[in-house]
Amino acid sequence: MATVTLNSLYKNYGETEVVHGIDLEVGHQEFVVLVGPSGCGKSTTLRMVAGLEDITRGEIWIDDTCVNELEPQHRDIAMVFQDYALYPHMSVFQNMAFSLQYRGHDKSDIRRRVLAAADILNISELLERRPKQLSGGQRQRVAMGRAIVRDPKVFLFDEPLSNLDAKLRVSMRGEIKKLHRRVATTSIYVTHDQVEAMTLADRIVIMNAGNIEQIGTPDEVYSKPASVFVAGFVGSPTMNLLPAELTAADDGLAVRLDNDIALRIPETKRQRYANYVGQPVVFGLRPENILWSPNGAAQNDALIRRTAEEIEPLGSDTLVFFSIGGREVVGRLPPNSVRRIGETVSVLPEMDAMQLFDPASGKAI
Repeated sequence: MATVTLNSLYKNYGETEVVHGIDLEVGHQEFVVLVGPSGCGKSTTLRMVAGLEDITRGEIWIDDTCVNELEPQHRDIAMVFQDYALYPHMSVFQNMAFSLQYRGHDKSDIRRRVLAAADILNISELLERRPKQLSGGQRQRVAMGRAIVRDPKVFLFDEPLSNLDAKLRVSMRGEIKKLHRRVATTSIYVTHDQVEAMTLADRIVIMNAGNIEQIGTPDEVYSKPASVFVAGFVGSPTMNLLPAELTAADDGLAVRLDNDIALRIPETKRQRYANYVGQPVVFGLRPENILWSPNGAAQNDALIRRTAEEIEPLGSDTLVFFSIGGREVVGRLPPNSVRRIGETVSVLPEMDAMQLFDPASGKAI
């Protein structure tokens, strides 16, 4: 059993507070990813868990032990950094074995652990090589192997793939996912890459300016963002966000985007938004929920016709950019649906997938 609990965790550098009292519980064998832009506090939080940063206020618990005053080596954690930090004069075997030798393990136990970790990571044939003879991906596997042999309660990953090229990052994401299935250890992983977070996490913790904006599964933070920040951070492209007004219609509610466009709110959502009639809101819709409708009926009041201002063909689909109320909107449309800038784009918003946010607080309504 290995759980990690953060209770009202604060971090100050002098008079500057960079982590503002966050609470988080990571379950046994759970893979949790902290994600957010640079400066949001995610790496600082991880380093406090590791014992590499002092805590200003709050508590960190690993299982039933408060580790605030414990040195890193006594917390039963293993950390993988973006810098592999391998000893260049040692072989792969020696690099992986070093921490066990330092702790006084006997030679047979060290050999068993190193060989088992090397087998898990498919680097058995590399054990006699030096780091300079390895590729970036192989060096990262060795760094992970060095953590695995420790058999810790908790794995901590600090942007371990950021130094790899794009193709290798995709490959290593898969390797880390397989590793977690084979070595089911509680893990906290930090990244600024939301695609990395979505593909790896059991749960995602989205941080912004030292606060937690939302905690949820990848599907929850994508489909039901808790704030404008989350909606604008998660997804590629991110959610379209437009200033709008919620108005009363003859048979319900509508969201007005500009003088020409007022979209009816689905009946299933009317009660939720009824108290916001006449108020400004932020209307959100994912690019894939903007549906291509070249033969849409003219009388359909949800049909939007605009001019394509930019096109990005991606093979499997095409990103088409146009404007509503002076704001840029992007739709993820079928390939070749729009071939040239200047063509008329006819689309239908999938209103069952819409989100509304309070412009003052930024929170989902």
